[in-house]
Parts: sequence; C-alpha cells; structure tokens
Amino acid sequence: MKKRLFALLCMITVVASMVTGCVTSFDAAGYVKGYLDSTMKADFDEYAKLCDSNVSEVEKVYNEGIDKNVSSMLTGITVNAETKESIRQALVAVFKNAKYSVGKASKTDNGFEVPVEITPLHLGLTTEKCTEIAKDTLKKFQKKNPKATDTTQYYIMYGDALASYLNDLAKKPVYGEKTTVTAKVVKSGKKYILDTTSQNELTTTLIKATEK
Repeated sequence: MKKRLFALLCMITVVASMVTGCVTSFDAAGYVKGYLDSTMKADFDEYAKLCDSNVSEVEKVYNEGIDKNVSSMLTGITVNAETKESIRQALVAVFKNAKYSVGKASKTDNGFEVPVEITPLHLGLTTEKCTEIAKDTLKKFQKKNPKATDTTQYYIMYGDALASYLNDLAKKPVYGEKTTVTAKVVKSGKKYILDTTSQNELTTTLIKATEK
C-alpha cells in the first residue's frame, strides 16, 4: 500500500487561473495589473471594470482556476469536502502573497508591451517534500489505525497535512530572486487581450510549484 500511495501523492502541479479579458478604451498597464490582481489577489473590481464585465464573471474564472489547482494537488486521491475546502482556502491565502510591480506600457505595432517585475513565490512542493508529507502522514495513520486497510482516512489525513503546509507557507512565504517579464497586450479585432504566452509566463513566474 505504501508504494502505491507515494506514487499518487507526488503528482502535484500548480495550474494558474487564466482570466482572458478584453477592453476597448485602454490602459495597458492598468489592464495587466488588473489581470494579476484578479488572478493572484482575488481582487476583481478593477479588472471587471476594464474588461466591461461583471465582477461575478471574473470571480467565477478565478474560482475555476483555484479549483483546478486543488484537483491537481489531489490527483488520484479522494478526500471529503471539508478537507478539500481547507486546501482551497490555504491556496487562496498563499496566492495573495504574490509579489509584482507593473511598469509603464510601451506602444508596439500590434498593441503594447508592459514590464512586470516579479519576485517568485516558491511553494516548495518538490517530490521530496511530497514524499516527506506522505511518510509522516502514513506513520500517524498507522499508529492511529494499525489494522486499517481502507485508504480513505489516510487520504483525508494527507489532505489535512497538505493544507497545514500551505497555511504555514501563507504565513511565512518563501521568495526567489526578482525577475522581469514583459507582458504583451495585443489587438484582437477592435479590442485588446493579454496574449496566452504572456499569461502563462506571468503566472508560472509568479508561482513556482516545485522550486525551494
């Protein structure tokens, strides 16, 4: 059982929420900041305004992104709703520690380029860390349930341990060295959007899943 559990519990990947917005009258730097605030800080008002959208619509996309993160962390694992919500809330708290500063936009032939100075937030969820959490949880589980063969309670205990790890990280975040990402905002019809490559580069630079 131990070998099978470890194979499942180390499959952790961070999936950033992808909010795709577009605007007509345009502040490129404000748009990029609004995107980041809505994606990382759960601050939806300004981005919804810039995108001529409802706050509820932007919030829905954010929540879908967080839910994808949680599902990724629990690949192959079934936990109860309470444990899943604990992980979810812990992840929301972690993301709010994201550090970024949006610079002045520069006009290009097809839109704008906006420099974003980022201090990467490291989750530290390496294979070694996942295995460590799994081993510690398994010891506690076997001590509490020496004859148990059902993995359901073990998974819940593991989920709770993961939530605890994330809550500790939210209180004491770990950062890497500053770097700058150039976000490209491009024309799409009569509107502007943050291109997909820039979305991916911003979110994967802001949140480092496995680096220490």
